[in-house]
Amino acid sequence: MDNQHTLNIDLSWLAAIIEGEGCITLEQSGDRRNNGNRFVVPSVFIVNTNPELIAAVGKILDLLGVGYSVYTKKWTNGWKNSIRLRVTNQ
Repeated sequence: MDNQHTLNIDLSWLAAIIEGEGCITLEQSGDRRNNGNRFVVPSVFIVNTNPELIAAVGKILDLLGVGYSVYTKKWTNGWKNSIRLRVTNQ
């Protein structure tokens, strides 16, 4: 398999993960540095309890040069920890 074919497979897998485990939404943004103006920005999130899945998504985003942040929600009620990856513009 050549690199382009592998990248196409990775992007197809990533699209499926976003469809099944993710969310594409619009969020309001803005603050005092923007003279109080608010604006809408698109956001992409993927939430899962499997750290290997989140790491695989991160690897693809790294290859693409796409910034992201990862946050782990630790539950105290016996639930599995949830891991949220948020695509950023950084």
